[in-house]
Amino acid sequence: MKYFCTVIFLLNLLFNCSYGQLTQTFISHADSLYAKQDWSAAVTAYENAFAKGATQNALSVNRLGFSYLNIGKNDLAIKNFQLSLTKNPLPAGAPIIRSRLARAYAANNDNGKPLLQLDSAISLGYSNVAELDTLKEFNGIRNDAVFKNLVSKATDKIFPCMKDLHAREFDFWIGEWDVYPTGSEQLVGHSIIQMGSGGCFILENWTATGIPETSGKSMN
Repeated sequence: MKYFCTVIFLLNLLFNCSYGQLTQTFISHADSLYAKQDWSAAVTAYENAFAKGATQNALSVNRLGFSYLNIGKNDLAIKNFQLSLTKNPLPAGAPIIRSRLARAYAANNDNGKPLLQLDSAISLGYSNVAELDTLKEFNGIRNDAVFKNLVSKATDKIFPCMKDLHAREFDFWIGEWDVYPTGSEQLVGHSIIQMGSGGCFILENWTATGIPETSGKSMN
């Protein structure tokens, strides 16, 4: 009897391991279609994988939602993004999911909901201002005062120095300059001063006249 139970246990273990590997293969196939942006095929592959028992983690469900969003099935996209948020997404993933949920709500013209999700996404670290400026889903709310404030909030996260008054104290130097020794009219060089790194430093490109002519850079 003991031998029989051991055999049954080993068979179950072998079956479960094999089945787990098989369902992971289904997810890997869906992920490959997602990476190729073959959205319709990715939807079918993810749904098939989940139907066969593959684990619905935050990443895979988010990817299914995004695939639905890209084929215009906004309600199913919303459903999966909401589900993804309940599955403990990584800190880096949560703002992405919420920003995508905002897109789906905006595409559905759900007043207020896109702005609430964007606010949450930005508070969690989302700062993809390029998306906010260009994605078609946000065309209907792009002139909304709240949306504009959210764009400013996201921009401030990327370029914190731009609103730092101390960082702005050297801005008077920005421009193109001819350089003369104090009290002299003899030109000794040229300097081009530019703002760099989102306003966090000033870059000087200088050229000194003479034979030979020399040049260099400085950062402040």
